[in-house]
Amino acid sequence: MSLRPLPYHCNISTYLEDEESGLWNWFRSDEFGTKYADAIRLELLKSTYRLDRATHMDLHLAADAVAEALELSAPITIYQAEGGTMMNAALCFIPGEIHVALQGPVLRSLSDAELRVLLGHEFSHYKLWSEEDGRFFTTDRLLAAIATDPAGKPSHVESIIRHRLYTEIYADRGGFLATGDVDAVIRCLVKVATGLAHVDAKAYLEQAGEILKAEAKATEETSHPESFLRARAIQLFNDNPKDMDSKIAELVQGALRFDCMDLLDQRDLQSTTRRVLDAMLATTAFTSEAQLGHAKCFFADYKRSSHKTSDEVDEQLTNAIARLDKPAKEYLAYLMLDFALIDPDLDEVGACHAILVSEELGLRDAFSQVYRKEVKATKAKFEALAARAGDVVGRAIDAQEIQLGKEKA
Repeated sequence: MSLRPLPYHCNISTYLEDEESGLWNWFRSDEFGTKYADAIRLELLKSTYRLDRATHMDLHLAADAVAEALELSAPITIYQAEGGTMMNAALCFIPGEIHVALQGPVLRSLSDAELRVLLGHEFSHYKLWSEEDGRFFTTDRLLAAIATDPAGKPSHVESIIRHRLYTEIYADRGGFLATGDVDAVIRCLVKVATGLAHVDAKAYLEQAGEILKAEAKATEETSHPESFLRARAIQLFNDNPKDMDSKIAELVQGALRFDCMDLLDQRDLQSTTRRVLDAMLATTAFTSEAQLGHAKCFFADYKRSSHKTSDEVDEQLTNAIARLDKPAKEYLAYLMLDFALIDPDLDEVGACHAILVSEELGLRDAFSQVYRKEVKATKAKFEALAARAGDVVGRAIDAQEIQLGKEKA
């Protein structure tokens, strides 16, 4: 078991490098200067008490063990922050140096194992920011800069939120790898969050299970996932199931929400939109010039896919649609309705074809609702149309084949 960036870290960094190459290269080349690093060190000295190795030998021996477990060799400096009664810790990132500031009664409240968990968590921030020549630190800085810019979009804000949520999941894994003790990780999480002196890790895992069973939704936090989600995430990491990545994604971000998309969601929904158009326009019997013209309003370079028929919807597309929330599915249903009705010459064939495609895509209910709403049709009338949709579409295909045969003759 090793500490690796999560899929989200890799995917969003690749996206930014490909889609925002100018900004990416600028932030990549904007290295920390000596003055900046010196300013960080000075601010730490002004607002903290430095815990030297000579007088805090046990603490530094624990830090050495954590660094070895995480395969880190950078020099370590640990500080105690002034003020504050809540327990916490924070990494002050300087390339090539590990600087961690403790806050509150950490040293007297945490056991040796819990302290190593806390140090492992903070050291893991340093490890991630140092990976691949600072690639993921570049990602974080770039996203933060765009999200706080007046021209930034909600998708940029959501992207930096998710990047940092996944970073906390990553850092929790580092805390676990520093000790190999799931219970110590959970005790540390809960103690830091609550200030309690004693925590039963197994009882808290049961509590987390009850919460997730009753309310299976993604985190609502913007920097650190809720403690019960983090406890479940570290339990998954320890169990290491094959579907761990997808389960972690469910905990952190859940379904693709139409009103809360990050940059990757936007890209994915754009791809799904195009593939739904392919499914709607795959057969020439249901493809007219009006429909193709309308498709170019969505994608200027759109061309009808000639290698896939309407009954060959692949599993990847249906899985992509399955993770959409209700408003996103409604959007796709309206998209299909547009193409079903835009050419009056298709008559009911267009609607029947759309009904069959919606069934293949898992959008039958969403399409039924928008069709009945916009066409002012009763449920009984829609169901009657759906019942004969296969026959209507089959006759249209037969008629086209007959026509093509005559043209060839």
